[in-house]
Amino acid sequence: MPLYEEKLICPLAVRFTQEHIRPQFKDGRKLDESIREVQINSGEHGYDFILEAPFPSIEIIRWSQFDTETAQADGDHWFTLDNRRLYCLQHVAASLWPKKCAVRVEVLYAACHGIKRKDTSRTVGRDVAIKHSDRHTDQDQSDHWDWRAAVQVGLDTCLRRALRGITEDEIRNAYGFVASEDKKASTQELLDAPEAPSLLSKAKMEPAVANGDASTDGDCSSAERASTPSSTRSTLRLEDAVPCKDTLTQYQPSLSALQVTLKGIWAGRKDETYEVLESGKEDTWTCMRRDAQGFSKRFTVWFDAQSNCISWGLDWNYYADASEFLKNPSTIQWYSGHARTKKPLFKWHHTMHLASSTR
Repeated sequence: MPLYEEKLICPLAVRFTQEHIRPQFKDGRKLDESIREVQINSGEHGYDFILEAPFPSIEIIRWSQFDTETAQADGDHWFTLDNRRLYCLQHVAASLWPKKCAVRVEVLYAACHGIKRKDTSRTVGRDVAIKHSDRHTDQDQSDHWDWRAAVQVGLDTCLRRALRGITEDEIRNAYGFVASEDKKASTQELLDAPEAPSLLSKAKMEPAVANGDASTDGDCSSAERASTPSSTRSTLRLEDAVPCKDTLTQYQPSLSALQVTLKGIWAGRKDETYEVLESGKEDTWTCMRRDAQGFSKRFTVWFDAQSNCISWGLDWNYYADASEFLKNPSTIQWYSGHARTKKPLFKWHHTMHLASSTR
């Protein structure tokens, strides 16, 4: 009698059983290295992508874990003892958000004897800490992973989502998809995993990729390939699917020009001035605001390459179109990050240029 079945499930619907994990596997390989080696294959049966890991499939089990923080049961969920492997898979799935990802898993028919003993999570497996040393007992000294927070990076406002071509419906559907995966309470409800490619078929695929197979190395950018899966099975690496230095080269001229033109003293509509200085980082600047009464306040201005916008204020309160600014570098038009229409709220006018120097 088999001990498990091979199925497909979204890794974001699987939970951790440990409070913290190490940043490397037992063989010394770092988790970050394994994340970069995960292959992103075109999906099927409603999944946009199927992830292929460089390590064995994770084993999952359906059971109920007691929530020690809320002192109440949190219902049945899918859990795994392969916490480091789950972290790697969740990291890749979160980077492709709001696309629907699946991974091959081994669904155990019965929980092993050690699962309750090894279960140390105090959040019902929703998150995990990456502990770099035994001496790091303080929570602030450990990196924290929660995919729900990770998918918000760069998409935490309506403006950011709109600028990157992601609709509110896509976000809602993505959360609903993960919830539906979590609610699949039995092995029968999970989709059967496709047959794993044999070593011979993989060998046959390698020459095609090396010769520039259209399914993986066409004229479109890697970001476009990741957002629009092809009808034939294609394979990508994580660095091809998420925004990286190569996919953002189209905005490099903007950043280079901004590093020169943004520095200086700017005048506002109420006789206040804004002194923009280098911060030591190529895509951020320090700005000192001084009003007519002599009061001053310091804040950070940053450039977001994916939207080609300059922004400052909490939660993208104000932003400027970098392309628009560079066409007329004597004036910056600031727009509201919360308005539905693009109408300038106020303008800065350039009064003095500053020489390059980090303060």
